[in-house]
Amino acid sequence: MSAAWLTRLPERGLGGRIKRRPERHDQILTVAAVLFNRQGFKNTSMEDIAQEVGFTIPAIYRHFRNKQEILDTAVVWIMRRLSERYFVRGSTSPDAAARLEALLDELLDATLESGDFVGLLVHEINEVSPSAREYLLGLRREYLDRWHRVIREAIPSLSKRSVDLHAYLITSLLASVASYHQSRPEDFRTELKQISLDLLFSDYANNPTKSL
Repeated sequence: MSAAWLTRLPERGLGGRIKRRPERHDQILTVAAVLFNRQGFKNTSMEDIAQEVGFTIPAIYRHFRNKQEILDTAVVWIMRRLSERYFVRGSTSPDAAARLEALLDELLDATLESGDFVGLLVHEINEVSPSAREYLLGLRREYLDRWHRVIREAIPSLSKRSVDLHAYLITSLLASVASYHQSRPEDFRTELKQISLDLLFSDYANNPTKSL
């Protein structure tokens, strides 16, 4: 798997260290994200990562202090990416349903581009270190607040609990499908979008975005 698209990774790691050979740093991170998401953080060793990426274990330690730092870096990066994409490209349409559809498009794009990273937010969030988790939860709250606000504006009848549940179901669905259909995930895009909208609006006949 190519790591060329990881252009938004910070030049310094969570511990403040300047990255050495950024292309190798990003390659290790990409491979580790795949392994963590597909076989679990606890079931993945540094030896597994080294074997998959084709580096020696000492070479990996030149970029990351340990396996925990790799996971922390991966989840913080993807959460920043999700937040920044919507902040920069989010819809300013006066129509609430259009804004909701735009937010869903952003999540679909990010998920299909980097499904294993998004999958970590769903499947391995409890394995993040306490120091990284506090920062991550702040980013996650900001991102989910946008979801909650847009969903409530588009579907005012939903309770806060229902909004929370719908947002969780959609993000989990997209992360899971992207993770397990990596061969050609873009083939599922239209269907995934429609299923997500149906989950939100429940009654397909009353879905105001039913114009895909």
